[in-house]
Amino acid sequence: MANNTDMLRAIAERQAEESFTDDYKTPENLEERKKEGLGIAISIFCEWDGLMIMEIFEAALEDANFHTESAQVSEMIERLRGE
Repeated sequence: MANNTDMLRAIAERQAEESFTDDYKTPENLEERKKEGLGIAISIFCEWDGLMIMEIFEAALEDANFHTESAQVSEMIERLRGE
């Protein structure tokens, strides 16, 4: 598990460095840039498929025991698919 976390952290940090202009990068916004960087990496991985991004988000919520929120996202996915 630690190895997966380390890999995700590295992806987030790399994307945070590569995706933003130097004038935006500050020590104060590093954590926010890492979150945005991970989001960018997920978007790229999903080839900008919003439904796939939502499915990953829903799985993460479920894994974190946010079952109510996971169900809400699942319902949104179903509506967007027209199910």
